[in-house]
Amino acid sequence: GNGIKFDGTGSVRMNNSTDINIGKHAQRSLSLWFKADKNRPDGKKQVLYEEGGFRRGLNTYINDDGLLYVGGWDKPGSSPTGWNESSWITSTEKVVDGKWHHVALVLDGENKATPNALTAYLDGEKLGSDDGAALASHSNGIALGSIAGQTRFHDGVGRGKQGLMGSIDEAQIFNQALTSSQVKSLAS
Repeated sequence: GNGIKFDGTGSVRMNNSTDINIGKHAQRSLSLWFKADKNRPDGKKQVLYEEGGFRRGLNTYINDDGLLYVGGWDKPGSSPTGWNESSWITSTEKVVDGKWHHVALVLDGENKATPNALTAYLDGEKLGSDDGAALASHSNGIALGSIAGQTRFHDGVGRGKQGLMGSIDEAQIFNQALTSSQVKSLAS
């Protein structure tokens, strides 16, 4: 119930790994609990998790308007799977409320872009799905609570300090596509 407390400037960084971001991954799930205490006074985004960089990757963050974004991308012209786009799923209610929330990102991709391959959940309920595909190798770091190098946002490339002002707990990465009932179980 306590988690790791972030002040908007720090992060937990993980080494590049064949289990996470080096190599091709058709299935991936991320599950974590977070509590956002307030919006950043500088108007920047609050990254909860990110892997990858400008070319391809996955992330989840809180926008400066307090809405949660879950996304994945593969830069046009560089995708071996033909995804060639960014996919973003957005919450309809603000999550900057000082309460614990659970977010899950599930990628169930193939060797080519397919509809509904990327699915997002908030507090065990499906937010939505969008196009996606298997992710090829994507270095540039992995981080909780901020950016490890650079990332993509729904409105462009993200760099620099875009850290969470709040807490993260029970972060888990799975190399399988979790079912909705598995996500609901993690969120309860």
